[in-house]
Amino acid sequence: MRKLKVFFVVTKGDKGGAQKYVGDLSEMLDREKFEVEIFSGRDGEDANPSEIERKFHGAGESKKLKWLSNDFEPHFLFYKDWLALAELYKIFKREKPDVAHLNSSKAGVVGSVAAKLASVPKIVFTAHGWVFTDETLPRWKKSLYAIFHKISSFFQDKIVNVSGFDKNAAISFGAISSERLAVVYNGIDFKKAGEGFLKIKEARKKIRERLGGEKSFKEKEIWVGSLGRLVSEKNFKLLIEAAGKIKETSRLSVGSLRQARNVKKNIKFFVIGEGYEKEKLKLKIKSLKLENDFFVVPPEGEDWKLMQAFDLFVLPSVKEGMPYTLIEAMAAKIPVLTSGVGGMREIMEDEKGYFFRNGDAEDLAEKIIYILNNKKEAKGRVEKAFIFAKDNLNLKRMVMETENVYLGGVSF
Repeated sequence: MRKLKVFFVVTKGDKGGAQKYVGDLSEMLDREKFEVEIFSGRDGEDANPSEIERKFHGAGESKKLKWLSNDFEPHFLFYKDWLALAELYKIFKREKPDVAHLNSSKAGVVGSVAAKLASVPKIVFTAHGWVFTDETLPRWKKSLYAIFHKISSFFQDKIVNVSGFDKNAAISFGAISSERLAVVYNGIDFKKAGEGFLKIKEARKKIRERLGGEKSFKEKEIWVGSLGRLVSEKNFKLLIEAAGKIKETSRLSVGSLRQARNVKKNIKFFVIGEGYEKEKLKLKIKSLKLENDFFVVPPEGEDWKLMQAFDLFVLPSVKEGMPYTLIEAMAAKIPVLTSGVGGMREIMEDEKGYFFRNGDAEDLAEKIIYILNNKKEAKGRVEKAFIFAKDNLNLKRMVMETENVYLGGVSF
């Protein structure tokens, strides 16, 4: 059997879950069955060229597309999207891939039409969290995206969802028919992760160095942390507000006051990331007088290695698919507290983690306090989470199931 040519298209070439997904698949696909090329759109504000190439190392340097971007620009009848469609059509027509694997909303809509017009035999789209589930968007915008996805789905042979939540959302929103949908969880290399995690002292030292060494930290502090792009959908603003409530214990419910006093003097908060909300978050930190308690740490690549610096990992997102940082925290064996949106609830339920009420800073603060004061219970949940993740959220399984999607239903 000849090798099948797989072309990955991803909307942006900057840091994020979709880029990691493409990089991991491009590296791990069976080279006796597949050959791979990657095409990425214009980089976002938080792009780091060296990091991008690390993510895409499995297929060498990604090829840049001139017109594809994540911008929502309806003026002139979306003329840039039409140019992106034409650009991809020419590539598909000339190179004749067997599989076009499209990632994220814009690449999915534009790329699927281009691939169908170019007669690509198998068109696969991975959503990485449906944009129409983002509660920060106005309803008209979510409805417009749903219409675009419904139209483009007719050109897609298979639509991969990274969670059962996403599959159900696509069906219930009326965007996609169920027979086109599959669920393949994101996965990580647990052997690599286990060997790569820095021990707590070394990880904390690295973080202190990134902060320039101007901040002093005590030996036995409690560190609450998160990793991610500093964008609105990650909702790190809420974590800052929760930190403010913990530091000002009078703003918490009576039941949490005593426990809060046990941690407030020694607790510090860290978010490792870059993005367009960075300055806004720093202003929020300053307005709540948290400059000595809450720190925005610049990323340097492979930041997951620092995960064990934290006593608790918090993900306050308002929109997610299946976040890699959550899986990495499970692999690092640290307690996890999330908003439960997207696919997070289905992998953390049955007492594998903790949830707070989405958008509720006070509930988030009280859950942080509870977890830090109930270490024995948290340890039990950590062990359950690790076992589940190792069995179900591993890279080998993700790659095998994706290969089955490529090979199913089409004779090449």
